[in-house]
Amino acid sequence: MAGYDSKPKLLTVLINKDTLVSPRRRIPYGASLSFVLEPYLTQQMITYGAANSVTEGLTLFHLCLTTYYIFLFKLTQETDLCIGSIAAAKRDENSELQQVIGLLDSALFYRFKIDPTQKFAQQLLNVKDLCSNIHQNSTLPYEQIIDSCYISNQQQMQLLRNMFIFKVIDNNSTLFTRVPKDDADTYLAKYDLTLNVHYDKTNEEHSLSYSFQYATDLFQHSTIQTMSDRFHALLQQLFSSTFHREKQPIYELSILLPHEIQIYNELN
Repeated sequence: MAGYDSKPKLLTVLINKDTLVSPRRRIPYGASLSFVLEPYLTQQMITYGAANSVTEGLTLFHLCLTTYYIFLFKLTQETDLCIGSIAAAKRDENSELQQVIGLLDSALFYRFKIDPTQKFAQQLLNVKDLCSNIHQNSTLPYEQIIDSCYISNQQQMQLLRNMFIFKVIDNNSTLFTRVPKDDADTYLAKYDLTLNVHYDKTNEEHSLSYSFQYATDLFQHSTIQTMSDRFHALLQQLFSSTFHREKQPIYELSILLPHEIQIYNELN
């Protein structure tokens, strides 16, 4: 983490500054906003990931994380990005403890320096390499990693404000692996902003759903709604348009919404 500015730049462009309060006075209530990816988009993503899984060792986790990095870059123009994620502790999946409490999780930091001039396919390979390097040290205790990087408690909290969680839901999943999906759900927000991606394999037609969980004292619902719409638009552009993932640089991607594109075209 050397050289990384731990100030939460990714979130400051989105936070409702009128309601910003001191961390000591915060009430960590949260809410969520979700969307389910269209079946044809889901199939496009699965097919693209599968086509590269054998030769490149890519997974759907790598693909989804890469799209989120690109989205955050387009949203904030930040190229040095740090996202927290959760690694499940290795344990016998059939153990009684596993069945009772689910996986024991540990936090990992995914710091990625994005190059806007690179093609999507190359960014994906870079993220895969990043994940491989991180997972080599995933068995180290979280406290040991923090101590070795000389990260203060305040910096830890700042680094863990933006999270990415990818979960596969199959017939063996328990309720402990699920998070609230209803937009009306209210609960304690462990992190300021979390993108949950659920890959549901319980039906013959697999599905991908996205859920933004956010702290309600920091973010307005309308802000997260717009953010969600922009991310959805980016996924549509990547996997259902003429954008060439192997030839076009990612800076050519857009997160403009349809009505914004219409206004832009009318002005030009």
